[in-house]
Amino acid sequence: MVFIDDLDRADPKLIPPLLLTLRELLDFSHFVFVMAFDREIVAEALHLYNPAWGDSGEKFLEKIIDFPMSLPPPTNAQVLALGTSQLALLAPFVPRSALEDIASLLPRNPRRLKLFIRLVGSLGIEVRRHEPEELDWASILVFFLIRIESERFASWLVDQINDDGSDGTLMWLHGFSDKAEDKEAFIAKLNGDFADLSPEMRERLIALIEGWRSRRSMLVGELIAYQLSFFAQPHAITWKEFKTFLSEWLAHKDASLAWKFILERAKESDLDRAEVVKEFVDTLVAHYGNLLDRAANTEAMAEHWKLIEEATAVLGLLRKVYFEGLGYFGPDKIQTPDLWARILKICLSWIHFTTNSGEAELRQAETSFLEDSCKGTAEPEALLDVLKPWQSQRSGLDQRVEDLQEARIKSLAVILYPRAIENALLRFSLDSGIQQLLSKDEHLVHRYLLSAPQSPLFQGRYRLDLLGKIDEAKISEVVRNNCDSYLRFLMLALEGEDRFCDRNQRKAFFAGNTDLVAGLWTAIVLRPVQYRFLESIRKRRATLLSCGVNDETLPIPDWLRARG
Repeated sequence: MVFIDDLDRADPKLIPPLLLTLRELLDFSHFVFVMAFDREIVAEALHLYNPAWGDSGEKFLEKIIDFPMSLPPPTNAQVLALGTSQLALLAPFVPRSALEDIASLLPRNPRRLKLFIRLVGSLGIEVRRHEPEELDWASILVFFLIRIESERFASWLVDQINDDGSDGTLMWLHGFSDKAEDKEAFIAKLNGDFADLSPEMRERLIALIEGWRSRRSMLVGELIAYQLSFFAQPHAITWKEFKTFLSEWLAHKDASLAWKFILERAKESDLDRAEVVKEFVDTLVAHYGNLLDRAANTEAMAEHWKLIEEATAVLGLLRKVYFEGLGYFGPDKIQTPDLWARILKICLSWIHFTTNSGEAELRQAETSFLEDSCKGTAEPEALLDVLKPWQSQRSGLDQRVEDLQEARIKSLAVILYPRAIENALLRFSLDSGIQQLLSKDEHLVHRYLLSAPQSPLFQGRYRLDLLGKIDEAKISEVVRNNCDSYLRFLMLALEGEDRFCDRNQRKAFFAGNTDLVAGLWTAIVLRPVQYRFLESIRKRRATLLSCGVNDETLPIPDWLRARG
């Protein structure tokens, strides 16, 4: 018995000669030839080779094949049976129930099904580093089904899941929206970005996405993205390994255990220690956030208290690492704006949870952490950029919560303002220090402090500091030049080019701060300028007058009047 397979996969030009050759052999006695192929593909190849064989080549096949048979499409049960047998052989670590759950999504083609199982089987080493409950097999398996259809789409999907945006398409993708228009928008986005894929392929991908949405666990935080990437970018620290460390640390509260753990993981993963330190701190923050999320969703008080107690201990360890560093990695290597932003986000999310036992104390510990980090930071502008005190944080969901969040942001900003303002005022003493602010997309914090009418720089002692700095123009040409740039900078709002102040606000600002305007004007006209700059000075004076500034505030020096 001779089996001839994959005839339909051969070059269409080779199929007819091959069949003609085989035809001479098919009459051999005691031989049986079994040929498996897609009848339509082979028939079309024969027709193209010689149209005389029939409209579709079917008649020629009838002369060669004595007993034609057509295999029916495999049933779900048959596909699952093949998948289950392959899974037991190649990926025994995957729960059989997980494969059964996605049976309707499995590929009908046995080859693709085997490819899918082989890919899943390649996860073995990484899977064994995890606790069973860490892995959401529904997400992982459906994602691998997507990968065998289109690696490019799979990468795009991970980017979408990692996106922090809140538009309807992302809400639908994450399962937070079931609106038909959000689904349609997602499909439109997919069709637009992947127009090169066949309609059938896009339809298959949409079906897999819907299957994933309906099956995945409601994972929180960054865990869902982890499910889709842990095999491609193995982490130095898994949750299983972290929990083993944490259990030992909770028992002894010895900070040296953290450094020992990092050294072990760096050696095992063959990664740079700096990378492992970053991953350890990220894992610590993520675990803290997950503890608070679980506590908020736990009904039993005993379990809630246990989670709050562990969260308090973890925050204590995080505080020690953040302010003291790890091993030879000092605090300056740990305290990044991105890390602070993640911690702030977690603290703001649960700021209103103060009723149950231990919660008020934990909130106070969070407040202490945030305040101390603001007091000790070497980058006040970076943290202010995270806080964005110039931007409303309100979404209209819960006024009480948003009041608390807004008050916390304001109190932290107040701690950061003195040094940020001091740094902003230093610009007056640097060559082109103020001129650098004319770039609208850079130095946002200093632009806000030196421009926004509500900025603390224009209030109390900070205002006096600003006026004092402007007065230094009398003894410093650098300060004088920066005062000139500062007035130009403030006037950008009159042209609609200031993100922190509109035209009417700036007109009111000039009219209400005549001492500041007078100081800048005095600095600008301290010494004569060449002829071609005279008109610019006169125009600025006319603009200030049109904003409501008194004529007496802007005296015209003799050199300007004489050359008028």
